[in-house]
Amino acid sequence: MLYHNFCGLDSNRSACDPEKTTSFKVGAKWQDLAEIFSGSVAVYDAEKNNMLTAEPNTGFSATLGKVESQDVKFQLTTDAVYQFPSYTLVNLAASAELSQQLSVRFDVNNLFDKTYFENSYHKLWTIPGAPLNYNVSVKYPF
Repeated sequence: MLYHNFCGLDSNRSACDPEKTTSFKVGAKWQDLAEIFSGSVAVYDAEKNNMLTAEPNTGFSATLGKVESQDVKFQLTTDAVYQFPSYTLVNLAASAELSQQLSVRFDVNNLFDKTYFENSYHKLWTIPGAPLNYNVSVKYPF
């Protein structure tokens, strides 16, 4: 596409050269990829010659010369309610101050001993979460 835009006067009261813009956009869309995802990708390129800007404190126009812009856009959306594994962990904590200097804390993690995966890099490489565990700590500053 080629666009022309005419300007007013520069600080010498001469007519500015017209802005000339050349651009293209190429893209693709897809739907129901594996019956889960839809998306699009687009590549955009624009070149503008004689782009105008305002001169400070004069109100006249000035040209910036050549300006270029490139962009790649990618969008991915889910079309269906895809089921991801989910879990709920229950942790309990209790603490007591036995004196001004002595306190005790008791923690229970994964109370119902749920099997879960804390992290995954690939379906063949996973990190299991910690099973039911207890922690007792005593605090006494000296």
